[in-house]
Amino acid sequence: MIQRCPWILVKRWSKMWIVLFFFSVFFLSSILLLFLLSEEYEKIIRLTSENPFELILTYIFPSFSWLSSISCFSATILTFVFLERHKEWSTLKSCSVCPMWIIGAIFLLSIFISIINLVLIYHKSPSTDFLDKQNLNRTSLKIKDSNNWVWYFQDFDPEQKKGINLQLYIYDDQGKNVARIRCEKAYWDQENGWRLESGIFWSYQTKKGILIPDDSNDSLAWVPVQKNYFMELGRNQIAPLRKSSFHSLRIGEIDVNPLPYFWVKKNPADLGPGEIASIISNYPDQNSASLSPFRYKYAQLMFNALSCTIVTTLALFLVSGNYLIKVEFLVRSIICGLVIFYLLKVSCLKLGEKGLINPWIGVILPLMGVLISFALLRRSKLMKT
Repeated sequence: MIQRCPWILVKRWSKMWIVLFFFSVFFLSSILLLFLLSEEYEKIIRLTSENPFELILTYIFPSFSWLSSISCFSATILTFVFLERHKEWSTLKSCSVCPMWIIGAIFLLSIFISIINLVLIYHKSPSTDFLDKQNLNRTSLKIKDSNNWVWYFQDFDPEQKKGINLQLYIYDDQGKNVARIRCEKAYWDQENGWRLESGIFWSYQTKKGILIPDDSNDSLAWVPVQKNYFMELGRNQIAPLRKSSFHSLRIGEIDVNPLPYFWVKKNPADLGPGEIASIISNYPDQNSASLSPFRYKYAQLMFNALSCTIVTTLALFLVSGNYLIKVEFLVRSIICGLVIFYLLKVSCLKLGEKGLINPWIGVILPLMGVLISFALLRRSKLMKT
């Protein structure tokens, strides 16, 4: 009967896997809502009574990637454990039906769950003007651009693109002082660049001369300085060579957009993959360490969406061997895997957010550690038997 009807077994095992998967999702979602209920009691009660769908949309959907991953793992383990109680897995291996029918069906179901995860995380793609519509709070701001200019704003309003009490330091390629600007107000315009008001301009001696404001075309200009003993001596001094005040100074040739430096102040955990990708691609300095948390979070989101397939593979590797499935062995293996996963995940998170390791390696390494631990435990079990 088993030889003639492999699809009956596939259907039976797949149906049990699906039931256990949804049971795990329901169980984990209930625990999640209990924790939320203790923290946001009034809001959860109000949403439960008025709009339960919004409750699911707000709290369950954003957590579905890790809920589904744990559920895929537990559903795979429990399916084999429950059916082994009736010796179905042992009987199947002793018959001519290839067990790959069962394994393949469960693997395909996990792929389907991964596709759903990808759809959910991209269900709300950002608009083309996403970065211009961000609700950014005014705060102090530091900018270090690719022109070796360092900007310090005591206060900057991103909506009006207006800065208060600017300290601007200009350096050459060797890190030596070129000029320093202090002004009361600074305005940014996408078409015309920066306009500084009510400030003082300090110029330092350099090999090219000195950099001064050019009132004729509202820009900066290099002025050569005649070489003499005093000028050569001044070049080696920290003090500026010239000091001038200005009422209004426009720096149109410096294309330093301050808004990207506000975007990286956001918490990557509050953003979706499309939003994070937009911030990364629009940030001026692609080598900046400020982008490391965003790159790691993007890799984490994409990997989590596909993790259902990966954890299902780990579970199948653990339970589909040529040995009798014992609950003690599974519990010991899972606990060992969880400890290794947690330690590696925390370590990789710290390193990845600081840009010390490749983000994709950082998100893959914890599960690789679990796979190695499962392989070692499985080998030790086979050697004992």
